[in-house]
Amino acid sequence: MNLFIKYSFGLLAILLLPACEKEIDLAISGQPQLVVNSLFTPDSLWSVHVSKSVPVVSPNPPSPVNDATIQLFEDGVLLEELTRGVNGLYTSTTHKPMVGKTYELQVRDQALGQATARERMEVEKVAIVDARYVAVRDAKHEYPVSVKVKDPAGVSNFYVVKVYGVEEKGDIYIADTRSDDLAASSKEASITGIGFSDALFDGKEYSLQLKLFYGYPKLIIELQNVSPAYYQYHYTQQLQGKNTNDPFSTPTEVYTNISQGLGIFASYQADTMHVLPEQK
Repeated sequence: MNLFIKYSFGLLAILLLPACEKEIDLAISGQPQLVVNSLFTPDSLWSVHVSKSVPVVSPNPPSPVNDATIQLFEDGVLLEELTRGVNGLYTSTTHKPMVGKTYELQVRDQALGQATARERMEVEKVAIVDARYVAVRDAKHEYPVSVKVKDPAGVSNFYVVKVYGVEEKGDIYIADTRSDDLAASSKEASITGIGFSDALFDGKEYSLQLKLFYGYPKLIIELQNVSPAYYQYHYTQQLQGKNTNDPFSTPTEVYTNISQGLGIFASYQADTMHVLPEQK
């Protein structure tokens, strides 16, 4: 279970998007499709990852598409056109998403055709009230972590919490995390974060209980308030990962909101907190 992906601190923000992509769809048959992934936040410049789908039985990874044309619209007005990809990643140099705006993405490729997506940026940032980390293994030989949030009342909120371990030399890892918490959408260990909703605690403070498989000198906790599309994508992605290793399970198709293609175009806002360990 000790599964880690190492990131240098300077590249962490850029690499988060590719890290949470799993460009597989069990319904794929016949011709390949555009796979478009963009998880966007007002804290970062626009970035879009484009690749070509492969059958689930293929041993090859999805191929990046670097010669697509990407048009980004804000409230129906063309905001920017991106035409050069590096390993499939297209990045704006000037524009960031804004709350209250509706965004549309149009991706065109000569061989694969056109794919589109649309999402309104409505999620607000929700702060981490407190976070605690016990650097002593519990009865299950895991390290307890709790993350307290103050949920806004009267609106359905969906969250993804991610944990990063910081080693003594400053190296940062995405920690393999799981949760037995009643609010957690999945009980499976994950490096893409633990999803949960406010269905059990609307408008109240709540401490989500997490478990780590490896102890670190320091943690960085990231709390993302995510759109419903993001949450559905995250949940089905985790479910697919679980079922892939179970030959008796029903195949799971990852949620997509890309028209005439695959992938996800969804918004979030994040708050982070650095946490030092407590001795139990």
